[in-house]
Parts: sequence; C-alpha cells; structure tokens
Amino acid sequence: MRFLICLLMGCLVGSTGVTATTYSVTSSNWAGYAVARAGVTGAAGTWTVPAVSGYGYSSVWVGVGGLHDGGLVQAGTEQNLTPYGLAYFAWWEALPGAQRVVLPVEPGDTVHASVREVAANLWRLRVLDETSGQGFTHLVRYRSSGASAEWVVEDPSQWGGGPLPLADFGAATFRSAGLTLGGSRYSPARLDNLALSIGSPYGPVLAAPGPLTRRGGFTVSYAPAAAPAEYVPPAPILYPAPAPTPDPWVRRWYRLGFGYCY
Repeated sequence: MRFLICLLMGCLVGSTGVTATTYSVTSSNWAGYAVARAGVTGAAGTWTVPAVSGYGYSSVWVGVGGLHDGGLVQAGTEQNLTPYGLAYFAWWEALPGAQRVVLPVEPGDTVHASVREVAANLWRLRVLDETSGQGFTHLVRYRSSGASAEWVVEDPSQWGGGPLPLADFGAATFRSAGLTLGGSRYSPARLDNLALSIGSPYGPVLAAPGPLTRRGGFTVSYAPAAAPAEYVPPAPILYPAPAPTPDPWVRRWYRLGFGYCY
C-alpha cells in the first residue's frame, strides 16, 4: 500500500536510500513544506529576504508545532507594503503570544533562523542576518506539542479575520531546511512531508513551492496571475503616518486549516 501511495503522490529519495512521500496540500495561508512527526525538538533554515511589490503582506519563517494544533513557536522575517510604506523586519513568536519584532532586515539579505528546545519546555530562538551581521538570540519558556516542523511563506491574517492581501514577494528560496528529531538532524526530504500551497480547492493558487532537494532546498513562488482582479487597495491615509512599523492589528493565521489533498 505504501508503494501505491508513493506512485500516486510522488516520491523523494533521501541520501539513506529510504523512500519519502510528498503529499500536496492546499492551505488558506501557508506555502512551503512541513513534516508531521512526534518528537520534533528543532527546526532551522536559511533564506534570502524577498523584495515585495504591490500592496500586501508576507512572512517567511521556520517553526515547530502548529500544523495540527494551536501551539507554534517560530522565528522569521516579514515583508510588507502597506499605506505606511515598506517594512522589512525579523521577529519571533510563541503562540498565543504576540509577535515580537527584533531587528530590521533588507531585501536581498541572507537570513538564518532556528528554533530549538534546549531543555524541557525551554526554547532558544535565533535569527542571524548573515549580510548585515546583526542577529538575536532569545530563550522562552514554552510547552510545544513537538508534533511538526515547518518552513513557510505565509499570508498573514488580521485580528479576528481572514488572510490579508498577499504581497507580491516574487520568490523566496530556502536553503538547508532541517529539523531535529530524536537528537539527530534531518532534511525534510528524508521524511514524509507536505508540500503546502496557498489557495483553495476551487480557486486560484496564490503561492506554491517548487521541488524539495535532498539537502532541504526549495523555492516558494508567488503567482501574480492568480491575484484577485477585483481587489482595490484602500485609499491613502490622509493624516500623518508614523514611521513604518508592523500594523498592531495584524497577527498570523495560526491554524493551518488545510484539508484538500490532490
């Protein structure tokens, strides 16, 4: 039965020779890859901060948990173009806590992020901008299910509502995505994984990942032709706007909410 599923859904063969299956899944707001495995204690990845164009929001991150539950600890970058202007920054978050902005980044910067449990319920979150040399490390007490690891480009959501307009981020390329499981580091290509696309089963795909390499590399691409033609950006704000900061009413759609496989 495993071989039948592998033929129907598509396969990846890791360096160990063990066959892993990639399942294609449609999500309302996540595009990238995820591995659902009990006992995940870390996730890491490196990517180039994409430049955004057109009104909208986007976020790139790595995280542990959150695929099938509300517990998610994550770190990454955000790239937005709003009435306040362009905003590029690094952040971390441990749900249901709020997003914590930690340092500015620039489009084209190479960023490495990691989330790792270093002791029972103690997580170390790191983001290093390898281009500027700036970075941060934070320890947070958090009880995670440890049931999944993710490498995602996300369409953020507003408080109490659905996803915001997705910014045209062009492409976001991950290199060396990895997870820690049972004390060992794995590429997601060595384990059964989910390829996540933003869209709906009956509508357009807004963003989708390319193939996953053995070393955990892949590119998530924006699909500009799929953007809603009827969308009109809001009127400019007429009163003086503050310096570019993340909108306080924006938060992530913490539940994946997928359920459409093909």
